[in-house]
Amino acid sequence: RAVHTYTPGGALFVQSILATAIFWGMSFLIGGMEYLRLCFVWPSMRRFGPVGFFFGLASCFAFMAQMCLTPGSYMLYTAAAIVVVPGMWRLTFR
Repeated sequence: RAVHTYTPGGALFVQSILATAIFWGMSFLIGGMEYLRLCFVWPSMRRFGPVGFFFGLASCFAFMAQMCLTPGSYMLYTAAAIVVVPGMWRLTFR
């Protein structure tokens, strides 16, 4: 029988779907439909959407970079993320 392997992109996709389902479920369990509706407030989603997109993109890049970079290069990559993300946050919410 052949071994089934998962690509890094497939693993990230499954993780994202499960995290979304868990957090929507937690919102419903804590506050019912009222809290679940708060997850879909469109003005907030438009405002925080770009930041969430870039955080997700950075997470994907970091996960996939682990396979390709040397340990020293990976440390520089993560250190740069620590500097770049607050800058992006500042530009988005000034």
